[in-house]
Amino acid sequence: MKSEQIENLKKTRQKCVGHAKDLLNSAKILHSKGYANIAYHLATLALEEIGKIIMLTAGFASSKRGGNIIKQAGEDHVKKLFWALWGPSASKEKITKEQIEKFIDLAKNIHKYRLSGLYVSIDLENQTSPKDSIDENKLKTLINIAEARLGMEENSDIQEPDEQTQADLEWFQNAAYDPYKKNLMFGQKALAKLHELGRTNEWIRWMRQQFEIAEKESIELLQKELHKPEPSEKEKTEKKWQVRFKLITPSHSIREKVLNEWNSHINIIKLALGKRTPRTCELIIDMIFPKSVRIETLWYAAWWGARLFAISLNIATKGYFWWYLPKDTSKFYEKIRDLEHNTDVAVEMKPNLRLNWGNNVLSRTELNYAVICYRFLPKDNVDFLNAYVTGISLMGKSDIHTPFEEEIFMQFFHALLYAMKFYEDCKDEQSFETTFESIFKPLVENPSDMKEYIQLAEELKRDKKSKRKITLDECGIMKILFDVYVLSKINLQAVADKRKEARSDITKKTEAAGTGLGIETNHEEHK
Repeated sequence: MKSEQIENLKKTRQKCVGHAKDLLNSAKILHSKGYANIAYHLATLALEEIGKIIMLTAGFASSKRGGNIIKQAGEDHVKKLFWALWGPSASKEKITKEQIEKFIDLAKNIHKYRLSGLYVSIDLENQTSPKDSIDENKLKTLINIAEARLGMEENSDIQEPDEQTQADLEWFQNAAYDPYKKNLMFGQKALAKLHELGRTNEWIRWMRQQFEIAEKESIELLQKELHKPEPSEKEKTEKKWQVRFKLITPSHSIREKVLNEWNSHINIIKLALGKRTPRTCELIIDMIFPKSVRIETLWYAAWWGARLFAISLNIATKGYFWWYLPKDTSKFYEKIRDLEHNTDVAVEMKPNLRLNWGNNVLSRTELNYAVICYRFLPKDNVDFLNAYVTGISLMGKSDIHTPFEEEIFMQFFHALLYAMKFYEDCKDEQSFETTFESIFKPLVENPSDMKEYIQLAEELKRDKKSKRKITLDECGIMKILFDVYVLSKINLQAVADKRKEARSDITKKTEAAGTGLGIETNHEEHK
């Protein structure tokens, strides 16, 4: 940290201390006048100014990520309170997970309690006024805490960190914004070490060393994998890599019973239930890859396998399973307030950009179809799968800022057209519309009703515009047409493959029986 930065930080710190003192004195005056709720708020603000000092110091110590913590020092009430309360303990006491959690809870409670004294509750059953909502003892306790912390800050000064400490702090700030490192930093093992060392700076230095060691070992392992000889034929099928990814579905609810049944029969793909919300479910997939997949091709093999399984689920369920969902489907704002009537109002776009998938539950039958799709879908780069994936991806990104209804509809239309060509049901574009009804007659009810969507797509393709507005409903129908068609073709492949296996099994048994009787079968002589 440069000397100029230190001086500027010291000046800001003095302003924070001075303002905290003014806030605390004002809190005491208002307390004596009977305004406990306003006094509690001002005492809380005094603590926030003290927390801001600590956060600013940490932010300026990190030249790369300092902007984030400095922004929080100005905006995040709970974090400022946490640092004000925990700051002294961080450098003088044994640090434990319980201690950190205690101060986090205390900061949240102070902020929540402060709000109860600032605003009239909209809960009609809660008749307590803000003025009567603050307990006298809690107010006195908070004033005492703020006074003690203010005294500590007045009697301390900022010391410029040495080069090693500054480097460690900078590393820590970077690591704290990495989701993978963050999980490890606050895991059980790391917190146990924090308790053992009892000093934040020593703990950060130890943590940094652990990650540096792990990174070095990872590089060595990578080099070792890259120079490994080819596995033998027997070794090629042995399990080597486990890749985990998550898919989100708004179309299906998921039951653990069905997943457990799947896991008891399927070895290379394991399923688990992730987070659930009122509108979505998360499916966690662990996919196993064998030794035949080399580390230099692992990323592509894993990506292709995950993509193919996601496609299979979408076709098998006629629903939606993907990595992401659109966020702003009906509104873009945080809040709209009617200033004339002093009340909040809710205004949303109608219809919203959210497809109504109905109330579906992921079934074992659908998962069985997903397995069949995963096995029999083309493994190379084909047009109909690329168009289908583009349609699904755009569905996950279509919102009020960038609506993609026409693009999604046409991608699913082209996916169906390319699929019918791939499976040789349609030789050219001219025969597509004429053969559609006969192909779909055994697959859907009233295929003639579905034909209007094909005509709509042809019109859009020809004129680049349509008299009818394309909505997500039309997109969903076009997707289902594709799903139904491709699933029917894959089903035929599966049945043919099963018959082929059965014939092969009969042939083997016949040959085995003939050998047992001393009969030799010479296939060449009978050709």
